[in-house]
Amino acid sequence: MTAVPSAAAQVAEVGGRGPAAHDGTVDRAERALLGAGLLHPQQLRNLRWITPGDFGHPARAWLWRTLHQIPAKDVRPMAITEALAAADPGTRRILSPDQLALMVAECPSPGRAALYGGMVLEASLHRAVDRTGSDLRTRAAHAGADEAPQMVADALAAGRQLTGMGVRWATVPDPVRVLLETPGDRPSAPAPPLPRSRADRLAEEATVASLLAYPHQIRELGWLASADFTDPGHAAAFRAVERLAQCGAPVDPLTVAWESRRIGAPLDVEDLDRLHQAALPGQAEYAGRTVLANAALNRLDHAGVHVQQLAADSSLSAPALLTTSSGAIAPLETTHQRLLEMDTPARAHGAADISARTRTETEIDL
Repeated sequence: MTAVPSAAAQVAEVGGRGPAAHDGTVDRAERALLGAGLLHPQQLRNLRWITPGDFGHPARAWLWRTLHQIPAKDVRPMAITEALAAADPGTRRILSPDQLALMVAECPSPGRAALYGGMVLEASLHRAVDRTGSDLRTRAAHAGADEAPQMVADALAAGRQLTGMGVRWATVPDPVRVLLETPGDRPSAPAPPLPRSRADRLAEEATVASLLAYPHQIRELGWLASADFTDPGHAAAFRAVERLAQCGAPVDPLTVAWESRRIGAPLDVEDLDRLHQAALPGQAEYAGRTVLANAALNRLDHAGVHVQQLAADSSLSAPALLTTSSGAIAPLETTHQRLLEMDTPARAHGAADISARTRTETEIDL
């Protein structure tokens, strides 16, 4: 008597990709669909909206493809066994006669193949979303600072592709979609706070130091934001310089330290003095580019983590998954626009604006 492998052993045998591949329920749904196809092959012609790639393992993909290649009247275990002669050894092992018989025996109801197929497609979409998140994280980890604009542009394209996957879901029969699109009882978790893996403290210091000594450079940094700095002190100093420049007030270590108290992040004036003394002219724009590029790659990594988190949430139906995961990438659009502005010559400020600032500073100096 042949021993029947446990459900856990079957999942381990199949392996699979992405978080859903390790879910025993997904594993059973795939086996039930294949079992239904073996039992009632005449319904296969109505299940072409499920593709071989929707299965979590190449062997199952091979079986689904083969079931559609063999005329329905000829589908039987022996025909599959004969076709397996041309398959690779791994596929032959996983789709042994015992395994085929087990798929048939485990199928709860062959007439519900479309419902099982909807489950398989939903799990496939979860895996696809997980791969997207993983790809975003890989790009963020290995890209150089000069590659940040292209990496963010690629991420936004990936987000649009996630939205486009809804076309696949629309091919599912209406009764099945009605059953599977029931909303979960709990909202999806927000993106977790993450430490920023990309940071260049020297670039941040150089940006702030140069602005302290040569504050007119702030006009060239309209694409940079305080949130781009990883160090809270550097972020506070940049924001203070921004606020002072906006109202035409003088910028020096003391005024910046004083203004930092207004934004709730008081800075030590002596620390600002040291930065001021180490300042180099013309460094703010050059170093600021590195600050923004690193911030962009950190946001790319964060988006990837959030997308993977959503992919692992089995309470999300396919439409909700695609919408929320695409939404997790969409905020990168603002960062992308600022990266593009960074490489665009700064627009000249109006003469009235410059003269107003100069007049204010002169009056205070007097």
